[in-house]
This record gives sequence, C-alpha cells and structure tokens, in this order.
Amino acid sequence: MRIKQTRIVIAILAFVAALVPPSVASASPITFTGSGTWDQGTPTTAFSQAGATWQFSFSLPETLSSNPTTQVSDFSYLLNGTTVATSLPGGVLFYSVANGGGFDLYPTINNTSDVSVLSFLFPNDVGSNLQILGGTFQTSIELNDGITTADGLTPGSGSGTVTIASAATPEPPSVILLGTALVLSASLIRSRRVPGRANLHG
Repeated sequence: MRIKQTRIVIAILAFVAALVPPSVASASPITFTGSGTWDQGTPTTAFSQAGATWQFSFSLPETLSSNPTTQVSDFSYLLNGTTVATSLPGGVLFYSVANGGGFDLYPTINNTSDVSVLSFLFPNDVGSNLQILGGTFQTSIELNDGITTADGLTPGSGSGTVTIASAATPEPPSVILLGTALVLSASLIRSRRVPGRANLHG
C-alpha cells in the first residue's frame, strides 16, 4: 500500500514538473517605452504640439544585426493620447556616449516643419555596440535633433522618460498547476481502487 501511494505522489510531482517550462536562455525581445511633454514653444507637426503629451513604444531583438537598425516591431507613437503612427520605416539609430548617447527615431513625417527625426537625448549608450542596455532614463526629446529647418522654424523640444526592458515571459499560474495535480491524483487513486482482471476472475 505504501509503495503504491509513493508511486502516485511521484507521478503527480513529475506531471507538475512537466508543466513548468524549463528556465532556458532565450532571445527575448526588448521593449522600449517612453512618455513626456512637449515644451510650449514646440511647433505643431504630425508628432508634436505645444504643451502636448507624447508617448511611444516598440520592440527590438536583444542583439541587433546593425546600427542603425530597422528590426523594429510593434511601433506606436501617440500625441495627446491619440495614435498618430504605427510604423517606423527609417528605424532606430543609437549613439555612443562620445557622440551624446540616446537614440534617434526615423519615422516618415510629412508636415510644414519638415520633421524627419525624433531624437531622444540622454548621456547613455543603450545600443550602439549592437547589445541593448536596459534601464530607465530621463530624456530630452527634439525634432530634427535641434537643427533649424529650411523654412526658418526652430524645432521644438520637450522632456520625459524612456524605459528599456526585456519583455516579460508569463509564468504558468500556480493555481492551475495545483488544480491539475489534484485532478490527476484523484484519478490515480480512483483507478487504483478498481479491481484488475486477475481479481475479477479469481
């Protein structure tokens, strides 16, 4: 009797262990998110407006194939809570600390201010060596990297925060595992009580 009960317990533990994914190293995508506010002197463009809030998010692989890179996925940019872009055809360019750090986004923007670059300026290198560095950074944001446009308008600027983090891998809920284990144990115990063929004809 004790041996059979032990085998049941071992079977239950083995089943639960099989449900838990092994902790193997994988290339998880890195998520970039940022939010902040444009300054009052910012011109109105597709991506900017005086006093408006800005917000973006996108993903990149943990190791890049090049810098600049167009390996961007799930891009979105919101102005005052409204989505104004869901693609980043020009990709991302990262800068070393020696070149000022941070990164530039190159969306396709058609407007009177001739905006072509959104620059996020902070003194950290988060990807120029093709390895993404995670963290939370206080940033300045500028249109066209602060360069005055051909029509004489001075691009606006603003401030905010950029967060770079690995995408979370969901763990299987422990309640589901426990419930499955209980159902399995009940099934095993019940099957142990059913007489075998030898007993039926004995």
